[in-house]
Amino acid sequence: MFLPIELYHILNIAPHEGFDHIISWNWDDKNCKSFKIHDREQFEQKVWPKYSYGGNHCIDRFYTLLKHFRFNQRSTDDSYYNDMFCKNDIQQCIALCRIIFNSKKLRNTMHNMNRNDDMKSQIQESKAPSMEASKVTTSINTTRSTISAIQLTTSASTADTKIIRFPVKLFYLIQQGDAENNGVCQWSNNGRNILINPYHPAFQSFLCQHFKQCKWLSFQRQLNNYGFVHMDNDNGAAEFKCYHHLDFHQGIKDPMALNDRLPYLPTKRKKARAG
Repeated sequence: MFLPIELYHILNIAPHEGFDHIISWNWDDKNCKSFKIHDREQFEQKVWPKYSYGGNHCIDRFYTLLKHFRFNQRSTDDSYYNDMFCKNDIQQCIALCRIIFNSKKLRNTMHNMNRNDDMKSQIQESKAPSMEASKVTTSINTTRSTISAIQLTTSASTADTKIIRFPVKLFYLIQQGDAENNGVCQWSNNGRNILINPYHPAFQSFLCQHFKQCKWLSFQRQLNNYGFVHMDNDNGAAEFKCYHHLDFHQGIKDPMALNDRLPYLPTKRKKARAG
């Protein structure tokens, strides 16, 4: 999960979870583009470890990624600002992630292309066999093609919205109630959260029937990949796990719009141990 997406959800659930005195948007305006950490110690010890994704709760990572995603700290009030990080516009937040991610790939590819150009010059100067020069030329052409592909990543990532992806399928299954989900998942009392019972006898068969994965950990990873945040369950049933997403709630008029509102941003998996 990319830091701007994590921050976006943390800031928007802060008033509901009761930690907006620790971190919050800088003001109440819907076009607010800055946030402020009021209590750094409480944020570093309680908020970030609980609500960060991917199992990496290192606070040094948080401040490093703020610089990486071009958040500027204002000297006047110590708030963090980015023109593409808007309070009520998740699409701008997603675009920020794509721009930074693609620019990094583009820089690496340009570096490889320049290195290949140097190799070609050296071969020509030393009058190397034409076969070697041909290999380098092929490598350069491949690299240039890669640059063109990277520049088209944003348009390609906004794919056909007619495809029923994970969030849309999950929404329909919850809406249809016990007829489809056998009591495995349901809306919370306020309709803003989803409740999932991984201990239900029919849970595994429910997953295998409607989704590609048949294990709770795989299903949980999918929830994280689409930006759902695990929250405390206030509905009484301890066996239910509670998840929240700002744009995923009961009563959505056009569920297919969830394809755009909930992008697939996979969390980084830990590298397998060597040996």
